[in-house]
Amino acid sequence: MGSFNNFKTTKHKKWKLGKVETLLNEKLSKVKWGSYKLGDLFEINPTKYYRLQNEEIISKNGKVPLISNSSTANGVMGFSNLQALNKGNTLTCSDTTLGADTMFYQQLDFIGYSHIQHLVPKFEPFNKAIATIITFARRKF
Repeated sequence: MGSFNNFKTTKHKKWKLGKVETLLNEKLSKVKWGSYKLGDLFEINPTKYYRLQNEEIISKNGKVPLISNSSTANGVMGFSNLQALNKGNTLTCSDTTLGADTMFYQQLDFIGYSHIQHLVPKFEPFNKAIATIITFARRKF
């Protein structure tokens, strides 16, 4: 564990640097690097959605995101007052929109849409930072 004796003052008088507990190289050496298929890392299933017209789902003062196969706005088509049917802290992607980047991190519980896949991580921890790396890698490679 670190010690307060190891603090040094930076050029900014109020900021202090502490002892580094674990070097980044040590952390990275413990990572299991390799190629993975999305199905190895996630349970992939169609999102749950309401079989209603958009006008019946979307509300001007809604709080629950409605996720579509759009490649913009994180896939959010609008917001609803209906109950969320899918858990957040997951990924979504379209299974019909080819050539578009439709994989997005969904922080909040949400309502799905037809042809949207829900990727629920099989591992922990999972958060926005990890999701960003996975979605970037998917788009890049």
